Amino acid sequence: MMKTQKTSLTFVIVVLLAMLLFPDTAFAALPEVGSAGAEEILIKFRLDVNPSEMAQIHRQQGGQVKETIPSGKAAEKIKGYSANPKVLYAEASYLATAIYTPNDAYFDKGWGL
Repeated sequence: MMKTQKTSLTFVIVVLLAMLLFPDTAFAALPEVGSAGAEEILIKFRLDVNPSEMAQIHRQQGGQVKETIPSGKAAEKIKGYSANPKVLYAEASYLATAIYTPNDAYFDKGWGL
């Protein structure tokens, strides 16, 4: 086996072991699109789209800038925005929170933490 294949295989094994040994801290699950906490979506328009076109697209989808989407409508709105060729992406906006504090004694001394 080549060195890069061995390195990749080792990495995959380490990640899988970490997930098995520490399931609570490996990854935090995000809520389903349209569930509580996913009532806002992020829209990224192409660079050539002017503000009036953006406003028109928002009107077509029944969206408003920095407003909350009615409960249960996020998945529908994401699909509608994504279908427009002037939209680069539309995705749910979630609030991520830490699930634990690291046991590093110097954690609070880190830059920007």
